[in-house]
Amino acid sequence: AVASGNYVVLYDPATTLALRTIMCPECELVSSITFIGKASRYLAIRSHTDLVLWDIVTEGGTSRCA
Repeated sequence: AVASGNYVVLYDPATTLALRTIMCPECELVSSITFIGKASRYLAIRSHTDLVLWDIVTEGGTSRCA
C-alpha cells in the first residue's frame, strides 16, 4: 500500500498492479498506513488528526477524530 495526499493505493505484490484506490476525505494528509488482523483484512489509515479503519473485504470505513 502507498499513500499520497488523502489517497491510499493497494498494489498486488506479485504483479505490482494497482488493485484498489481508497480515498480518505477525513484525512487531509495520510501520515501512516498499517494492515491489521491475522489476514490483514483491515487497514488503519492515520493523519495528524484522524484515524480511519478500513475493511478491505466490505470496502467500508469508520473514522475517528482525535
